Amino acid sequence: MQQFKVGICEIENNYMLGLMAQINSDMSNCFIAIAFSAKEALMEYLETGTLDLLMVPEGFRLDATDRDSYGGRLIYMTDEPMVEPEPGYISIYKYQKVSSIIKTLNSIIVGSENTLKDKLYKVHAVVSPVGRSGKTKLAMALCSNDEVRGGLYIGCEEYGYRDVNTMADIMFLVKSRSDGLVDFLEGSVETVEGSNMGMIRSALSYQDIREMEREDFSWFIDRLVEWGRYTTIVFDIGGGALSDVEIFRCFHRIFMPVLNDTISIRKLDAFDAMLERKHMDKTRRAITRVNVPDCEVEEPEMLRLVDGLNV
Repeated sequence: MQQFKVGICEIENNYMLGLMAQINSDMSNCFIAIAFSAKEALMEYLETGTLDLLMVPEGFRLDATDRDSYGGRLIYMTDEPMVEPEPGYISIYKYQKVSSIIKTLNSIIVGSENTLKDKLYKVHAVVSPVGRSGKTKLAMALCSNDEVRGGLYIGCEEYGYRDVNTMADIMFLVKSRSDGLVDFLEGSVETVEGSNMGMIRSALSYQDIREMEREDFSWFIDRLVEWGRYTTIVFDIGGGALSDVEIFRCFHRIFMPVLNDTISIRKLDAFDAMLERKHMDKTRRAITRVNVPDCEVEEPEMLRLVDGLNV
């Protein structure tokens, strides 16, 4: 999930903190605001951090040395509406509704609303016909990597491993197209301690998940996006858990952990051949084969792998 960072610098303190809080609490955008009370604090941050946009008061300037640290766009926050900015700059009237300011920032950063939705929400699957390939670790790492609204891990393996069957209840609500699904999710998604990741564990039996069809997954994903709580959603799918491989068409990308021994390679080739027989060429192109390191989710090697996947 791509996160855009917007700096707010040297604007009246109460206004600046209030604007930052409202921007960061709005689930309709794909950026986070960071406030700087003084230019010195901004330049100190830029020694190690980055910004995509910088909102500043009228008259604020960056000299050549400052520009070496920040080469992005400046947005001047004006006290009066309809102020013409200098050539090459953008101005926003700061006393308009915050929702209007956020809409302008969205248009500057990502363009149209459809582009925004595509950038803001990503729904992936992790699946592999090969056992003990690091599939679940990779799914959890992808969720942990989301710094915007956090990631939601959804278990769709053949068997669960705890005496909870939340996923079975969710699938019942999905199959019945229940208006109460989001309310149920609000109260049942587990929060992973020390992270911004939510978790729905696999159902206790594969028989539950195999009742889900492509239309069910599509409806479920649409409801998750409308809910807006998480901006990365990852389904951890067991190799034989789904009744219909057409379900793979529902995901933006599919990550397939692999092993390099002969038997594993044959299983991977058999899976690819099955997709080819079903003329699922777009799905085949969406698959990224991944060698998952033998380490914990939060270790640097795993983090480097996820960063390299450009999710």
